[in-house]
Amino acid sequence: MKTISIVTVVYNDCYNIEKTILSVANQTFKDFEYIVVDGNSTDGTQAVVYSHQDKVTTFISEPDCGIYDAMNKAIDLASGEWILFMNSGDTFYGDDTLEELFKNDFDSSIDIVFGDTVYVYKWGKTLEVTPQPLAFKYNLPFTHQSSMVRTRLLKERKFDLSYKILADLESFYYFYKNNYKFLQVDLIISNYDMSGFSFTHPTLLYEENARIFGRNSCGVRHVIMLFLIRVKYSIMGIIPSSVVDSIRKYKKRSKIVG
Repeated sequence: MKTISIVTVVYNDCYNIEKTILSVANQTFKDFEYIVVDGNSTDGTQAVVYSHQDKVTTFISEPDCGIYDAMNKAIDLASGEWILFMNSGDTFYGDDTLEELFKNDFDSSIDIVFGDTVYVYKWGKTLEVTPQPLAFKYNLPFTHQSSMVRTRLLKERKFDLSYKILADLESFYYFYKNNYKFLQVDLIISNYDMSGFSFTHPTLLYEENARIFGRNSCGVRHVIMLFLIRVKYSIMGIIPSSVVDSIRKYKKRSKIVG
């Protein structure tokens, strides 16, 4: 058995998949299997993966029902003790990240391990450090790219496909509520591409968040929040992208790294 199964799911992302594959392949820690699950891409993604087939343990390409369906397929294939999802466009923070991660002694009581994340925007990068003590206050306090879970746990309880954006949050929140043991490591694990699906569908993001945490999705507050979200993104849609990026950069200026 390998120590860890690294999984990349991808669909029509030929411009970003290679950097993710190379980030995994360049790890100095080699006791892993690498699984790539493609949703039957039509843009050349498959050709890119095949060009690096020596770096990939298992590759499947077939239609799926979204990102979490693809992740569940990878869970079925995974044979490592741990599983970590590094999806297309995301990368490990450094070539020695896994080596540094497994310098830690994870005893059998540890179920989930997580570290810090560099968020990658068009205008630059910010370092997001998970606050302590760990708490789920209406969001996921770390990213799935910077966490790994005992594979047996995800085989027993796969991602809920009724969620299109936040199935990972629902899953981690379930483990948190049911007293599974989380361990934080003082390590930056991943670079997280902030142009993904969830950040371009804010209304669905909010609706799924409300469902997970049991907030009233039919209440006045919910309706007001949806209205404000739609107004915000309607305004952003008519503002030049350079101005939007400048605003985001200003708001994040104290955390900019690299």
